[in-house]
Amino acid sequence: MSDSTKPLQTRTRFTLIQKLIVSYVAMLFLTTTALAFSVMGLYSLNRTAKEIAKTDLFIIDSANRLRESMLAQERIAGKYAILKSDEFKLLYSQRQSEFLAILGEIGQRDNNGLFRSLVARYDAYRKEIERAFAASTTEPLPAKKEADAVVSLIEDLSSSRQKLLGKKLAEADRREADTVKLTLFLAFSGFILAVTVAALNVHSISTSIRKLKKGMHRIAEGDFDYDPQIPIGDEIGALAEDFSRMGKKLKELE
Repeated sequence: MSDSTKPLQTRTRFTLIQKLIVSYVAMLFLTTTALAFSVMGLYSLNRTAKEIAKTDLFIIDSANRLRESMLAQERIAGKYAILKSDEFKLLYSQRQSEFLAILGEIGQRDNNGLFRSLVARYDAYRKEIERAFAASTTEPLPAKKEADAVVSLIEDLSSSRQKLLGKKLAEADRREADTVKLTLFLAFSGFILAVTVAALNVHSISTSIRKLKKGMHRIAEGDFDYDPQIPIGDEIGALAEDFSRMGKKLKELE
């Protein structure tokens, strides 16, 4: 009966080396996972920062430039309506080319419905100005209604992009906080696991040594049948088995 149960007892207990290997492998896994999450979090934040710089900040800055260019076109068109000088037509044409170039750069990054509405409104403004120039209008601010509509859309474009930027920054802050929390949790878990396994091993070894020491005293007193009751399966358990066999041999010799 006892012979058949020994293999089962052996399987239920790891050796000291196996315990140390398992604990360090688990700690290494948790530490590596924490490092991986940290790297992934940094990569995600870096990608978000690049996207913000490439798209959001660029569009906000471009919207400011569009507004300045549009106001300059209004002023130039008004001066031409009063002075009728071809020099102002040239200046208007330069500002118009500048405005269209900025629009093209924005369209390459974000060609949404608001942007298309802006393009359509500016096209209407440009046609109205061309008619005013051809008719030699004397209005102090030709195509004022169309110009105001263009400026309003520019403001909407900048405002919507600023709101989107705020959401991205808030999301980036949330991801950063989650990454830090998870990284610290995994790293701390690995540390606690290593300390716990080490403490359990030290406790198990010290307890077994005390039992063996007690058994030596009992055998020295003549109690050769004393069993230290140390579970078998690891190195100390094997030593306890040898200790019990030694007691039996001493009993036979006695």
